[in-house]
Formats: sequence, C-alpha cells, structure tokens
Amino acid sequence: MEKLLRQINNLIQQSNVKREQSRLRGEQFNMFSACGVNHYETTHSSIIAELLNPQGSHGQGTLFLSLFLSSIHSDFNFYLDKGASVEREHYTGDGFIDILITNPYNQAVIIENKIYAGDQFEQLRRYNEYAKKSFNGGYIVLYLTLNGNAASSQSGEGVQYLQISYASTVISWLEDAIKYSVKLPIIRETLIQYQNHILNLTNQDMDNEDKNKLLELIATHAEEVEKLLNSEYDLLRYVFTTRVERILKAHASSRGLLFETVNMFGSERGGRGFYFYRPAWKHTAIFFWSERMSESMFYCGVSNYNSIDWSTISRQKLDCLDNDPTEAWPYGWSNLNGIYFNWNMRTAIDMASQSDNKFCNYIIGKLDIMLAEIDAKHLIML
Repeated sequence: MEKLLRQINNLIQQSNVKREQSRLRGEQFNMFSACGVNHYETTHSSIIAELLNPQGSHGQGTLFLSLFLSSIHSDFNFYLDKGASVEREHYTGDGFIDILITNPYNQAVIIENKIYAGDQFEQLRRYNEYAKKSFNGGYIVLYLTLNGNAASSQSGEGVQYLQISYASTVISWLEDAIKYSVKLPIIRETLIQYQNHILNLTNQDMDNEDKNKLLELIATHAEEVEKLLNSEYDLLRYVFTTRVERILKAHASSRGLLFETVNMFGSERGGRGFYFYRPAWKHTAIFFWSERMSESMFYCGVSNYNSIDWSTISRQKLDCLDNDPTEAWPYGWSNLNGIYFNWNMRTAIDMASQSDNKFCNYIIGKLDIMLAEIDAKHLIML
C-alpha cells in the first residue's frame, strides 16, 4: 500500500511539473476560469444555451444543436428541418426550466442543469407534468450533472429522463463542435477554452499519458485501491475530527461565536451536523446539517438548537439562501455546493488539504455571509 501511494504521489508531482511548464507557455490561460464560472449553474446554462441556439451569436444555425442532440445518444427524434428555439429559465407556472428547446412540431428538449445544487421538491416530476400537457409532439427530459448522477428519488421517481454529464456528454459535444469550427478561429478558441474549463471542473485535466500511467497503477494494485475506497467513511471522520473541527472552532472564536457538533459520525437518528451561534442567541444557530445518516445531503440555514415554537416567528428569507423559508427554517435554506452536498472521498481530500483549506474556507464563507446579512438587516435571533 505504501509503495502504491509513493508511486501515485510521484506521478502527480510529475503531472504538476508538466502543468506548470504549460502555464509558463500561456497554455493554461482561460477566461472562463478567470471569471469564476466554475460553480454557477446559471452561467453554464447561459453558455450552453447560447451555443445551442440556432439564432445565437455564433452564426452557425442549428450546427451546434444538431451535434448536441447526436451526443446524447437518445432514440428521441427532435426535428430541426424547420429550425428550433432555445429559451433560458422558462417559467412553467410551477418552477423554471433551465434550458427549454422547442420546434414548430411542438417537440421539446428539457434540460435541468445541476452542477452543485440539489434538486428542488419534486422538480423533475413537475417539469414532466408540464411537458405532458404542453408538447403533444413529444419531449425528452435531460438531467445534466458533472458526472451523470441520477436525480433524487423525490424529484425524479416515476419520470423517464436521461442522465447526461459534463464529464462525458458535454466534453464529447464540445470536441465535435471544435472540429466543425476549424475555420472559425474565434469560435474554435472559445470552445477550446470552455472544454478545458470543463475538463478542469471534472478533474480530467491530467494529460493522457499520465492518466494512462495512473490507470495502470490502479489496475495493477486493484485490491489496495479497493481498501482505500472502503476507507472513505473512516477518512472523513478522521480529517473532520482532527483538522476541520479545529479550524472551524478557531474561526468561531475569532468571531465571538460558539461551535458545536451533533452526532457527526454516530449512529443515532435525528440527523447530524454542526452549528455556530452567538452567546446571546439562546435558541437560534446557523446550521450545516444533514437529516440522513447513510447519505450526506448537507444544507445550511438558521434554525433552533434549543426547544422553541418556530410557528410564532415571522418568516423572512435571507437573500444569501436559495430556498424559501419553512417552519423549521424561518429564514430559508440552501444546499451545500457539489462535493460538499454529498460527502465522499473528494470531500475528504478537500478537508485534508492543508495548503488551501478548501472545505473549511467554503464553510467559513457561507457562515460569514449569513452573519453579515443578519447584522445588516438587524434581525433579532432568539
């Protein structure tokens, strides 16, 4: 096992040297990364919609849309002979479809784009019901995530939808689009930059030679790799209790807050997580919480750590939170982004990172934003 880890570390170091040399040659320059596109579904949806739009500024008509439809490998035949329309944030009367593509035959392609956010309540079910009533020419629902994950059961159960991914579908589509744009230098270079950005976002930016070496190591040491993967839960528990707690407690102290954990890696029912509160707050705290033990599904918001009747509290949504208030979350709530929503090996690695403290900085950022808005609005926490 130790030999395997040394070999992997050496390979990663060699890959980092190559990447640094590439950066010095200017090959890592990327405006999508520079503008912070990474985590924002709405920005990615706008980029994708513009490329798919036959009336888009690229001036290539249905070319990119046709290539996209080919890349999803579906039996659904969406006709393009009379053109198509692409709409962002289409309102259904009960939610907003991220990207809606329609044609004169009353067919539709519905794209729900999820990079790091979780599903809203019965989201795909609601869109599916809308589509049944609206598109008698037929439709397809595409669920786009970084790695092709399925929708949550409460959102997608009973809905026929196709799982597609940035890691595979979008990369393949962009590859085809780049080939067809060889004589269009501005479009071609923009597509290359976006493709490189997606490769980085999906952790595929290692060059093929190094990637093949890594895969060969994994294949040669399959039993050791299996042991590592089976240690995911233990690694999460270890790095959280030995590193994350210490950093979060220190930040809490610097802000005059108290920090507590609840059943983080125990077996008791009732949820798990951690929270921050000011000494003057007798019942209220800022929570980072999951109601499930087997799956993480972490979200954040303001709730109670001590018994209180929340029905007597007027609900006022914090602008920094995505979802509307509920009785348990009177100021709204938000899912944690991406790998911090469902904790896994990647989360553990970010927790363990001592160079940039990715996980802790993310939590601290969310906490400080909520505190700032609470103070700016002079909200009284009970």
